[in-house]
Amino acid sequence: MPPKSANPTPSDRSVTLIRGAHRWHVSCAGGDEQTLVDALLEHALSDESPLGLEDVALIRTRLAGSLRIGINKVPSTPDRA
Repeated sequence: MPPKSANPTPSDRSVTLIRGAHRWHVSCAGGDEQTLVDALLEHALSDESPLGLEDVALIRTRLAGSLRIGINKVPSTPDRA
């Protein structure tokens, strides 16, 4: 993953997961969420990793929840008669 930017942009995504004594803070630029999830999956599949597949699923869900869906950007309009 690229180094963390000193000045995050509004499109940057970040999630912190705390599980027991472990804490993971992951971030990526907007649009790179799948690349981040793929890297986390590879890490989670390692026998030595305390990060599990369920943790990656939680992070993926949180990243997806932080995305702004295009329809939410459309201003509401009065009903037409």
